[in-house]
Amino acid sequence: MERLNGAHESAGVLTDTDEPGIPIPGGTLTEVFGKQVAQTPDAVAVEYGCHGEHQLSYAELDARAERLARRLVAGGARRGGRVGVLVERSAAVVVTLLAVAKTGAACVPLDERSPEARLGEILESVGCALLVVDAHSAQHPAAAGRRTLLVGEDGVPEGPSDAVDRPYDEPGAGAAGAGDVLYVMHTSGSTGAPKGVRVTHRNVLALACDRVWRGGAHERVLFHSPHAFDASTYEIWVPLLSGGRVVVAPEEINAPLLRRLVGGGRVTALWLTAGLFGALATGDPGCLEGAREVWTGGDVVPPDAVRRVVEACPGTTLYNGYGPTETTTFATRHRIHPGPPADGDIPIGRPMDHTRVHLLDAELRPVADGGTGQLYVAGAHVAAGYEGNEALTRERFLPDPFGARGERMYATGDLARRDTAGDLRYVGRADRQVKVNGFRVEPGETEAALTRQPRVAQASVVVDKDGDGGGRMTAYVVLAEGADDGAAGVDGVALRRALQEELPSYLVPDDVVVLPRLPLTANGKIDRARLAESSGVPALVERWVRRRPAQLAVDDPVSGARLTYARLWQRSG
Repeated sequence: MERLNGAHESAGVLTDTDEPGIPIPGGTLTEVFGKQVAQTPDAVAVEYGCHGEHQLSYAELDARAERLARRLVAGGARRGGRVGVLVERSAAVVVTLLAVAKTGAACVPLDERSPEARLGEILESVGCALLVVDAHSAQHPAAAGRRTLLVGEDGVPEGPSDAVDRPYDEPGAGAAGAGDVLYVMHTSGSTGAPKGVRVTHRNVLALACDRVWRGGAHERVLFHSPHAFDASTYEIWVPLLSGGRVVVAPEEINAPLLRRLVGGGRVTALWLTAGLFGALATGDPGCLEGAREVWTGGDVVPPDAVRRVVEACPGTTLYNGYGPTETTTFATRHRIHPGPPADGDIPIGRPMDHTRVHLLDAELRPVADGGTGQLYVAGAHVAAGYEGNEALTRERFLPDPFGARGERMYATGDLARRDTAGDLRYVGRADRQVKVNGFRVEPGETEAALTRQPRVAQASVVVDKDGDGGGRMTAYVVLAEGADDGAAGVDGVALRRALQEELPSYLVPDDVVVLPRLPLTANGKIDRARLAESSGVPALVERWVRRRPAQLAVDDPVSGARLTYARLWQRSG
C-alpha cells in the first residue's frame, strides 16, 4: 500500500491511514446504548426547554423509551416492521427513536413541513404499521385514517394503556440484529418520487465510533436539524453512544440563539449546512464563538464564509463534512486550517474510519492522479439499499471491485478529484452537467470560481436550456458584508468580468445577479429549484433587489421581472 501524504491508496482505493480505527461495537444500537446507560446512569443525556431547564439522565431516557416501546409493541410494532414518527423537534423525538429501535422495528422519520402528498406517498410505500404523533401533528392530514400513538413533548405516551408494564411477549417484538434496518430516511429522487434509504444499526454504530468524535468536543451536541434529515443521526447518536449530551434547540437556528447556546457553554459542537453556515458567516460570524467544533457541508462551503468565522472565532475548529444519506451522514471529512485554501476551494478531505472511497471513470477504472472521476464510497457506512426499489438499489449499490467478496460500494453521482496533498476536492454533480451551445457545462465549476472572488460570500448557478441545444447560465451571488457598498464597485458586471479572466467563455454566466440572500430549503440547503423559477431574468433587476429587500411585496406595481423576485423571496421567508 502506497503512502500519499497521509492518505493511503491501492488499486484506486483511498483510506485515511493504515490504522483500522476503533472497532465497530458488536450488537445493535440499543445494546450499545444500554451499556452506556450502565456506565453513566446519572449523566445528563438530553437537555431541552428554552433555557435548558429540563433534563433527562441516561437512566431516565432509557426507562422512558422502554415504556414507550411497550406501547408501540401493543400497537403493532414488530421486528422488521416500520413505525412512522411525525413529531416536532423535542425530547420526544429522541425518546421515540430509541423506543422504536427497542421494538426491533425501523423508524420512518417524517417532516411535517413536507407536502401532504409527499408524506402520504412515503407512508404508503413503506407500509407503516403505526404512526407516532404529538399534539401538534395529531390533526395532520397524513395521520387521518391511520393507527396513531400520541406522545407528549417529553416522550411520555398519552392515554391509558395496560401495555405499559407488560413484557415484550408479542411474537416478533424486539431482538433485532446489527444488520437490521434502524431507520428509513427519505431523500428526493431524480424522478421526483422520494427514495427511502435503509440505514442499519451497524451503519450508525460505525459512524458513532469514529475517532474524529473523540477528544471532548462533542460532549454537548446541538440537535436542531429535522429528524427526517440525516444530520440528525450525528446530532443524536454520536453524543448518546459516548456519554455525551443532546441539546434540543428550542427554536429555529438564528444568530442570537447560537450566541446564547454556544456562548453560554450549553453547546460544544454543532452541524450547519453550507447554506446556513454561509448566511450566519455573512451576518454575524461571531455567533459561533465558544463552540469547540463546527461541522458544515451538504453543499459547497464558501471560502469567504470560512475566513470570516475563523477570524471571529479563533478558538473554534471547523470541519467540512461530506456524505450522502446513503453513506450514513458522513463519508469524508476535512479539518479546515486557518489561512486561505491552497486551491481556492475547501477540500472534502479524507475518508471516515471504516470507509473507503474510489474515484472511477465510466468503466469503473481508477482515474489518473489529479483527474476527475465519480466518487464511490465503500465500507461500513454504506446503507442497505432503497426501500421497495431493488432495481435502483442494484443500479446505485454495486459490487466493490476493490473489496472483499460480497462488499458493495455506493455510486454517489458526485464528481471529485484528489489534490497533491491527498485530499479529495468536490467538483460537482454528474447529473448537473448540461450541454449548452455544444459545450459540456458543470455549474459547480462556475460556483467555485465565484466563491473564490474576495467579495463573494455565496453563489449558485442555474442553467436554463431552450430545447435547441442552447441556453443561458445565470449566477446568483450574495456579497460579503461591506462589499455591496456602491463605492466598492462590486456588481454583476464586475464579477462577470473577473470570471472572464479565469474561466473559459462557456463557463462564464450570461448574467450575474447580486441578491441579499439565497433561498434555503427546510433542510438548510440552497434551494436551486426556487432560483430556477427566476432564471433568465435580466441582471438589471439586481440593483432593485439589492436596494429594496424590505419592500418585496407581490402587490408592488413592478415589472414582471421584479414580480418574479418578489414572489421568490416572499416564499423563501
